[in-house]
Amino acid sequence: MNTNISKSLNNSSNIDELGKYTKLDSLYSKNEENRNFNQGANIQINYNLKDKINVTISNTISYKNQKLIDTYRDIDLKRNFWDNNLNMNINYKLTLNKNLMVSYSTSNKIPTFGQLQSLQPLTNPLFIQLGNPDLKKSTENSYNFNFNSFSILRSSSFNINAGISTTHNPIANKRVLDTLGVTTSNYVNISDKVNWSARVYSGYSKPIFNNLLQFNPNANLSYGNSYDFINGELNNSKNYNASIGFGLNKQNSKVIDFNFFSNIGIDRQETLLKPELNNNSLRTNLNADIKYFLPYKFDLVQVVNYGYTGKNKVFTKAIHQFYMNLELNKKLMSNNLQLSLKAFDIFKTFNTINRSFESSNFSESQQQLLTQYFMVGLKWDFKKNLGKKND
Repeated sequence: MNTNISKSLNNSSNIDELGKYTKLDSLYSKNEENRNFNQGANIQINYNLKDKINVTISNTISYKNQKLIDTYRDIDLKRNFWDNNLNMNINYKLTLNKNLMVSYSTSNKIPTFGQLQSLQPLTNPLFIQLGNPDLKKSTENSYNFNFNSFSILRSSSFNINAGISTTHNPIANKRVLDTLGVTTSNYVNISDKVNWSARVYSGYSKPIFNNLLQFNPNANLSYGNSYDFINGELNNSKNYNASIGFGLNKQNSKVIDFNFFSNIGIDRQETLLKPELNNNSLRTNLNADIKYFLPYKFDLVQVVNYGYTGKNKVFTKAIHQFYMNLELNKKLMSNNLQLSLKAFDIFKTFNTINRSFESSNFSESQQQLLTQYFMVGLKWDFKKNLGKKND
């Protein structure tokens, strides 16, 4: 059981007969109060069969009371409804070192009052947000599969997992730009379409060179198919992603430990209404964490990262990302206390450009961030003497 009350006040005034801004402009103002009261229960059933099969079924049912009041715009909206989320999980222990798991979950995306209400205050004369009181909920279903095996004697492991997600009756933002430059926005259901995505990942780990190094190759594939609107017209977007990579690590030595990871992948975006923007882009990443053990209980940690995001038809310049961090540590007080000095972005080369692709939207932004700085830290290990008796 939980409750939440939020208030939002925005006063916009027009000039009066005396030349002062005292007349409230109800078109651009709001005095809004949003109340939510939710109560629910969870029922879970767990069944074990000879320590081989475990079945878990859980269901969360909620009853929600929501109310929206705005005294400026004479809005008094309320609604009560039931919501239900189901989760199922089956775990099958094939052998002592092999395991198979499948799961299913379903949930609902409930329209907000901001999407439903037919009257919303203007914040920009060039942008009009409409409400859709006929907007319905969308239903999301998720199916997942996982298999893993391991060998303690060989220090090896294998994992493969996959998943499919679907959204029925999806909610989309339908925007229309007119000849005067005014954008009208409204949320609608795409009732005859289904958004869906799929992914599969596989990873393997084994020691090489007489257990000197641990080798970790992996591969990943994903696909997305979704529907949205471009200037009021229904559009279909598809995204393809594929990557392969590997890692090498060495741990618990007395001279140097390291963890190296590298991957390379390709992304493809397709959009039905703008086929001229269909594009491919290459991406790669290299990362190395190196720990040097020094005399007198000192150690030095070095982090080096390089990333590359290739150009495409939308963005004609590639993004290069490179930075290096250093951390000097000293153990004190019988190794219980660690003093550290950290330096970030040693060469001041951190790239703050971010690029993203979602459905038919392409965006690139750059932030002003403090990337080069120093930190001094102290860390006490409380677990070291846990359970030990004092003499």
